[in-house]
Amino acid sequence: EVLAVGDLQFQKKCLGKMQDVANQRGRTVIFVSHNMAAITTLTTRCLFLKHGKRVCVGPTAEVISAYLGESQLDNSSFNASPNPDRPNVTKIEVITDQPGQVQTMGQAIEFRFEIWTPNPINNACFSFQIVNENLQPVVHQWTFDSERPFCRAEGRYQLICRIDDFRLYIGRYTLTTYLAEPPGGESFGSLENVCAFEVAALNSER
Repeated sequence: EVLAVGDLQFQKKCLGKMQDVANQRGRTVIFVSHNMAAITTLTTRCLFLKHGKRVCVGPTAEVISAYLGESQLDNSSFNASPNPDRPNVTKIEVITDQPGQVQTMGQAIEFRFEIWTPNPINNACFSFQIVNENLQPVVHQWTFDSERPFCRAEGRYQLICRIDDFRLYIGRYTLTTYLAEPPGGESFGSLENVCAFEVAALNSER
């Protein structure tokens, strides 16, 4: 991966040179990479290799879809048992538009959370952050019982956050969640580094 060793300007220069050569008649460029955005931009046909053996070959979009279908990020889901004594988050799902927990930049994404409470919460508050690879929160979403009633009685509750035009930089992200009463009230704990997913630019045009 020659692009992995250079800065942004070096990568742009390399990609530009490869595109120039590929556009010349009678020239063929073989580009080997795990960078889906670069593959989408530079190629029209792909070969997917796994352990040195051919999985599939064909148009770029079809091969990328096959590759993503076999790829799975670690820590891509969260499940926990209900706590009999305290409210807790029991399930988290990130519904991406591509298989393998990959999200196309600019497409819709859903974040689904299941909360269990053994007793009513006074003015519940739930929030989550999207955290980048440098452990920096880049998105913070929250909801209050006063806006959308939840956890007012014992039981399970599902909260869904849908973002129709999801635009984060290409990279990998995780979630951090918080469940509490309003400021000054009781905190029911947080979860960190859960539900990893990847943002890719897969709809670039050559």
